[in-house]
Amino acid sequence: MNNEQPARPEGARPRGTEQLKDCHMLRRSLLLTATLVPLLVSPAHPIQEETLLETQFREIANGLVCQCGCNKMLSICEMQGCHSATPMRAEVREKLAAGESKEMILAGFVDRFGLIVLSAPPTSGFHLTAWIMPFVVLVLGAWYAKSVLGSWRRQTVQGEANVPGGAGESADQISTEQQARIEQELRDFEA
Repeated sequence: MNNEQPARPEGARPRGTEQLKDCHMLRRSLLLTATLVPLLVSPAHPIQEETLLETQFREIANGLVCQCGCNKMLSICEMQGCHSATPMRAEVREKLAAGESKEMILAGFVDRFGLIVLSAPPTSGFHLTAWIMPFVVLVLGAWYAKSVLGSWRRQTVQGEANVPGGAGESADQISTEQQARIEQELRDFEA
């Protein structure tokens, strides 16, 4: 008996390879289908609409300050059952649901509480100075620091020029009087 298997033509695959390849393709297809079908079936519009209202609410709540005295934005007031934040948040949600714009809602709160209800000053009129002045003070402070440091440097350079062995003289050049004094101090030290 001959236990040798018949010779395969060159480049031919073993018999089970094609079945294995088909099995892998089927698994990939099922995995892709299982991943994509839930995405295609899920409702996108109601979630986006809810997210849009929540985004608008967050923007408005970040633009308002809670009036309970905590001085935090309305969106982050942490006081449990806050007498100010809870009704203000409810009012913002109601007005958004009624279709009012962000500007109208903010204007209503400003009319009722004044500008103190806004978390940032308006960018018009006199209030514009609150936005500009920090940069002006920063530039003036940098200019002043540069001036002071420059005057200190000039004083240091002028002082070194007047000191023996300073910037005006070389360290190797010592007067005969200084040399005699050094020698006298060395003799006194050794004695």
